[in-house]
Order: sequence, then C-alpha cells, then structure tokens
Amino acid sequence: RRGRAQRPRPARAPPVPPPPPLALEVTLAADNGFYSHIAELRARGLPLTAESLASLPPLLRPAAGDNGDVAKTGLGSSATLVTSLVAALLHTLGAISLPEPGGPPAAAAAQPKSHEREERELAMLHALAQVCHCAAQGKVGSGFDVCAATFGSHRYCRFSPATIQPLLGLAAAAA
Repeated sequence: RRGRAQRPRPARAPPVPPPPPLALEVTLAADNGFYSHIAELRARGLPLTAESLASLPPLLRPAAGDNGDVAKTGLGSSATLVTSLVAALLHTLGAISLPEPGGPPAAAAAQPKSHEREERELAMLHALAQVCHCAAQGKVGSGFDVCAATFGSHRYCRFSPATIQPLLGLAAAAA
C-alpha cells in the first residue's frame, strides 16, 4: 500500500536454549542384613554366626555369586528398599507428605491430612513403587511385598476347600 509508513518490526528475542537435561544419581547402601553375606564370611574363614556378620565392615557391597546374581534375603527387602526410595523422592518433590521422625511435622499437626488425601498418596506411592520394583527385578511378581511395604501389612485368609466346594459346584454347573 502506498502512502503508509510501515512500522518497524520489533526485534525478536534470541531463542531460549533448552534447559540442561535433569540428572539424578542415587547411591543406595544397604545394611549388611539386607543381603546374604555367606560367601563373604566363608571367604574370610569366619563361622556363619551373627557375631561374624557383625564383624564385617558396615554397608558392605554384596558380592555376586557364580551365576552373577546377588544373594538376597528373600524377605521382601528389595521391595521395601524400592518403596522407601520412591516415597523419599515423592516427598522431596512435594507429591506426598511423610511424617517426620518422632511424630508428625508441625504443619501436619496444625492441619491433619484428610483420610482421602492419605489414601490417594498411598495409592500413588504403591503404583509407582510397584512399577519401579518390577523394573528393578526384571519381572512382574505377586506385588505382595511392595503392597506390605507401602501399607504396612496384609491380612490374608485362605479358605478351606471344603468351605467353598458347594460354590465351586454351582459355578461348574452354570458353565
């Protein structure tokens, strides 16, 4: 168009560089009771006793066996470790609130957490810990250990087959 002066275009700001990639390095050290140290005790010529285990350096790195696996206690300790780590990370990021050692934090005492919020936070913790534990184990397990580590316990009752036999008969007849 003639006769109109064009307004100068504003200078463009230089592009904002992308943020550096986030990295988090976590080193976990477990108590000597977490892993089996039978091979270590034998290598040191020590008897397999609690006293010998206590004589080992604290937080001893577990040794892999001939098959490359680390001998675990088999009592759900890896699930507990993973659940604790996930809970600590979620708490640090503000996604959940954990009680302070020795009692609830001052803010929690002033404003108690609702039951619904606590249930949501525990459900989130359980789901994420379960996924992380499966990834760490390389398989999907029963999930009982992660569930117990999250919620504190289980109450499991196995029915006697005689108790439910009539119901099983009805189900078979209906099929």
